[in-house]
Amino acid sequence: MAKIYQTFSMGEAQYKIHISENKLDADLWVYVVNNRGTAGRNGLWYITNNKLEANIKGYFCSRGMAELIVYFVNVRGEAGWQKPHRLKNIL
Repeated sequence: MAKIYQTFSMGEAQYKIHISENKLDADLWVYVVNNRGTAGRNGLWYITNNKLEANIKGYFCSRGMAELIVYFVNVRGEAGWQKPHRLKNIL
């Protein structure tokens, strides 16, 4: 499950993530779900304010620092990996 907590400390983060405005630049297209039970590894993220509930702590940063580039989509069916990536089986 992809339950994401946004941390503001790079030291606390597991992954550094950049949010792109260009969908062609992104490794992963993400759709934000409202129910933690529907989050998944194929780009369906549940964003939580509770760090204990999260399984991923992400630090949102500039493109140059990022390990992962995401683009947020408005349609659930568009979510998913767009490029081969080492985090594919993790997020």
